[in-house]
Amino acid sequence: MEENELKGIKGFVRKYKKPLMIIFIIYLVFINLFFFSAVFGFNPMSSDAAEKGAVKTSPTVVKETATPKPTSTPRPTKTPRPTSTPRPTLSAEQIQETKVAKTQEVIDAINDLKESSKEVEYRDFVTYTQKYIDEKEMIHIWGRVFNINSDQELQIWISNSSEAVYILSVKPYEGIYEGDIIDAWGLATDIHCGTNAYGGEVCQPLFGAMIIEKR
Repeated sequence: MEENELKGIKGFVRKYKKPLMIIFIIYLVFINLFFFSAVFGFNPMSSDAAEKGAVKTSPTVVKETATPKPTSTPRPTKTPRPTSTPRPTLSAEQIQETKVAKTQEVIDAINDLKESSKEVEYRDFVTYTQKYIDEKEMIHIWGRVFNINSDQELQIWISNSSEAVYILSVKPYEGIYEGDIIDAWGLATDIHCGTNAYGGEVCQPLFGAMIIEKR
């Protein structure tokens, strides 16, 4: 009976030798751990111990890159203003020559206007005034002054007749008086109507004079 028990124990040891050894080693490890914990106050299972045992590494410092400052925009340079060209100065003789030339130009223009104006028969002009208004043609009339309203308005007896014409001058005149005989060059513009001394309506041609000259 004893031999059978011994054989059984030996067989059990052979079969479970390795697992028993592993369990025994683990047992020794735990015994040592608890021993160190009791003597040195070191708990190998705590996170602090793990941190103490761990190799401390210094944190990596990442340097911030400096943000580049915006470059200042250069101010536009002022464009120099062009210098004004000095006007040429004229001598007194040159000024006089210029005046004479301009005067001659005016005289030539007046003469051209006179030459281009049409002579009219006064009875036709007074009777058919609208025809001359529609034609818009430069004409020449003359007559004796019998009324002056201003330095730009007067009335004449056309061709020294008993037919009246109302004249409007484009520019003021002077030195003309009632009874003077004048020449006028211009256009028939309208028919002027008014009231006479007896209350009746009187109509007469309205003449726009470009030029008025006293004979």
